[in-house]
Amino acid sequence: MTKLLNHQVSKVRFTWLFTITVLLLIAIIWRGGDFLKQQRLQALQLKTSEQLSQLGGVLENAITKYQHMPTLLASNDRVRKALRDGLASDINQLNRELEQINRITEASNSYIIDKNGLTISSSNYDQHDSFVGQNFSFRPYFQQAISGRPGRYYALGTTSNRRGYFFLILFMKVTLLLALLW
Repeated sequence: MTKLLNHQVSKVRFTWLFTITVLLLIAIIWRGGDFLKQQRLQALQLKTSEQLSQLGGVLENAITKYQHMPTLLASNDRVRKALRDGLASDINQLNRELEQINRITEASNSYIIDKNGLTISSSNYDQHDSFVGQNFSFRPYFQQAISGRPGRYYALGTTSNRRGYFFLILFMKVTLLLALLW
């Protein structure tokens, strides 16, 4: 009888010891998983922060590179002539010049918008998704420029469906726009 009782006590002890060991292992694995998860999250956060910083530098350089283009366009005699006279031959010449400026500067698009928001000339004048004839009066960058402030806006292009940074200035009651699209 004592042998049987000892055997049952040993079985109960073994069961309790086994249960406690399993629970301890589960707790250790759980805590280890949490620790590993935290390490991974911190590494991901550091990597993301570094990438964001690099991207910010690239964007800042691009913005700095192109921010004066509308002002330069405003000083261009062909731009002035096209705006003043509105002749088709002047507009066509201006379209080609805007296209050439984009090739040289590697800007995505440059276009000229009248005071009503209508694009009268564009570097992509000969493409199926040309901005010529498009009205952008609803865009915040246009609203800024028409109120006399330099228009600057990062947005998804409504015609191009590409993200870009848009620069505008008001000149001769017409806005000059340079769009950098990615």
